[in-house]
Amino acid sequence: MELKKLRCSNCDGPLKQADDGKYYCENCGTSYLMDMDPEDVIYEKINDLTSNENLTKVAENINARASKTFRYVALVIFFLFIVVGVLMVFFIRSELKHRIEAEQSAAIVSSQMAERESEFNEEYDRISEQIESQRDNLTGDS
Repeated sequence: MELKKLRCSNCDGPLKQADDGKYYCENCGTSYLMDMDPEDVIYEKINDLTSNENLTKVAENINARASKTFRYVALVIFFLFIVVGVLMVFFIRSELKHRIEAEQSAAIVSSQMAERESEFNEEYDRISEQIESQRDNLTGDS
């Protein structure tokens, strides 16, 4: 791209660029529109894209998205911790309930076994006494 001094073709006056992108002669007011080559258009687009202002906007946009994403991820992780905590409490309570029921069942079985053992011992003693009594009767008769 070649840099050229822009001059009016009517009066050779200097050209100034207006906000609308057109050029105007300061002397006679003739307006001009810049006709760019395709290479110049690409160069202008690259300059626009890589300008500090545009890069700052892109960086701010990326930071805003990253911040928003971080907040969503943190919120999801927070809710996952809550769900996992609730599930753990539920399972721990369920496990404790089963253990208490098992201990109560074991206590009942143990009590029943002690009662049956006592009944067994009483029956054993009664039968032993009968046997002794019958033996004494048999040995005393002979």
